[in-house]
Amino acid sequence: MASFAENIARYIEAVGEGVTAETLFVDTQPDEPNDCVTVYDAGGDSPEPPEGWREIVIQVRCARHADGYEKVWRVLHAVLYPNAGVIEAGDEKYTVQLQEIPSIYSKDTRNRYNFAFRAIVQRIDDVTADPWLTGIADWTGHVLPGWLVYRGWQGNHRPSVTWRLSQNIQVINKNRGMFEIAKQFTGLVMGNTPNEQAAAVMQLVESLGSAIKIPLDIVNRRFLTVGDITAETKSDSLTVGQVSLTLRRMTARPRDEVPMMQFVGMQGGWR
Repeated sequence: MASFAENIARYIEAVGEGVTAETLFVDTQPDEPNDCVTVYDAGGDSPEPPEGWREIVIQVRCARHADGYEKVWRVLHAVLYPNAGVIEAGDEKYTVQLQEIPSIYSKDTRNRYNFAFRAIVQRIDDVTADPWLTGIADWTGHVLPGWLVYRGWQGNHRPSVTWRLSQNIQVINKNRGMFEIAKQFTGLVMGNTPNEQAAAVMQLVESLGSAIKIPLDIVNRRFLTVGDITAETKSDSLTVGQVSLTLRRMTARPRDEVPMMQFVGMQGGWR
């Protein structure tokens, strides 16, 4: 199985920013050529965390400062903002979060410039464990056409909305035959500009308020009730807007097997 660094290197090659073993390397940077890209696994040989993430360092070496500066930002943009919203390499999919912006780390003994940035790479799974999460994500796609909607894991594509299931899940008894399930969700909204982001937050809030219910299973007429809607917008383009809500659904209790004889009624007396 390929390592995180190897798969990220494959993706960098796929987008045209290097050729494996010629101008693109993993973990070891040769002395030649002058201009090359190297992907380092910052964890070394330590086991991969169970959460499926890894810290990597991507280094760009160039003989000319201007070439290195442009190259490192092109590579950064490619890994942070893949066209499909996620990085696909082999059978794996990843999303990347920047940890440290590109900078000149050093000049080597031959006066070549070394630029680098550090990032967290998260392996993701397309399988959505919670159908409620799928329901709110699909509904959001209709409300904000043209926006990418992530489910559970956050990417960097703009514009996009990331829905996550919060920790709070409640089961509330209503009566002997029914109980209510309540789940809290948080949506992170990232626009291309602060104004676009704030407008999307308000559109989501207004649409959620007017929708009252969103479909869970249209064929079987199953819906989720929307409540407790709150929103937070930021004027800073480096932050994200946030929408929080609670989805509820009434569920019937499974009926116990009914006994063949429920009771015996008797009148008069024995003889």
